[in-house]
Amino acid sequence: GRFCLLHERWQDAFESAFATQYNTIHRLETNKLRNVAKLFGHLLHTDSISWSVLSCIHLNEDETTSSSRIFIKILVQEMAEAMGMVTLKQRFDTDNPDPDGLLATGGEETAALAIANNTNPDAASSREWFK
Repeated sequence: GRFCLLHERWQDAFESAFATQYNTIHRLETNKLRNVAKLFGHLLHTDSISWSVLSCIHLNEDETTSSSRIFIKILVQEMAEAMGMVTLKQRFDTDNPDPDGLLATGGEETAALAIANNTNPDAASSREWFK
């Protein structure tokens, strides 16, 4: 996170890396996938990179893979643990970079997919939020 705050070139590099990593996430083993998601979750919740990087994520059955859904789940969980669900929801409501992407509201398919992939029993509040 501090690299991104030191110089804009680091922020640009990590923002570019987000899209690259997301688009090739299916190539990573589960532990590496988890580490990448946690890294970007940290960078997002500390505002080290712009939330606009999330615009490359389209949460629907046609545009996601099992690996990308796991990545999204870990990414959101990391941010929720650090920020709390109330703050995270407020940020998603105010910093929505792509109304048709990850943070789209009102789509039954998107909500159903989000709920189906949030299997953590401790995440009842996030399940309620996605509805």
